[in-house]
Amino acid sequence: MTTLPGTCRPAWSSAARRTRLTTGARDLLDELPPAAALRRWMDQFGDWIATKNGMLDTLLAMIDAGEVAHAQTRAELLTAITTICDAGRVAGDLRSDVTAEDLAAALIGIFTVYPRPGHDAGASRLLDLLMDGLRPASRPSRPEPAGRGAA
Repeated sequence: MTTLPGTCRPAWSSAARRTRLTTGARDLLDELPPAAALRRWMDQFGDWIATKNGMLDTLLAMIDAGEVAHAQTRAELLTAITTICDAGRVAGDLRSDVTAEDLAAALIGIFTVYPRPGHDAGASRLLDLLMDGLRPASRPSRPEPAGRGAA
């Protein structure tokens, strides 16, 4: 199997990657818990962006023009994100107040700062931080920081 340069990820064609992104959300949910499925999907999204020559620049130009991507691709990507997020909400693994549009914007931001290939570690770190922010807060009582409240 051919891999992407500098990674252990398979080098599927761009069309195959897009299909995996847009229709593969259910497959990921069949294999993984929702939060893990979303994190895997985020990696696949980054790989898809990396296969598109100039795609990131195109996406940024479309954002400036009020579009995220071509209408059909955008709708398919948002549907895939929504599918996984809805399952995560039902399972209690993901926050209920985050939209697919929020996640799409965050992902575009991450892959703008750390485009793949070549910045996999940085992108992975930011994706992990994003996932941490997507989990519902457990809301334990927080101790008062030292030095505050003392008279």
